[in-house]
Amino acid sequence: QKSLPSDHPDFGMIFYNLGLLYEGKGQLAEALKYFQKASGIFRATLPANHGFIGIVDRDVQRVSARVR
Repeated sequence: QKSLPSDHPDFGMIFYNLGLLYEGKGQLAEALKYFQKASGIFRATLPANHGFIGIVDRDVQRVSARVR
């Protein structure tokens, strides 16, 4: 059985979902951390025009504005 590389898009989805979970619990700083991790993975592994990049970037912006 092989393991996935740490920058595999599946990990991006895991981090994104953790961000949603923490945002729902009101833990915005933690949510932002996971959204940013997801964004980094998606930017490194997906085509520049992939929809997930835009979705995560909007979430980063929204949560960043609420954290400050």
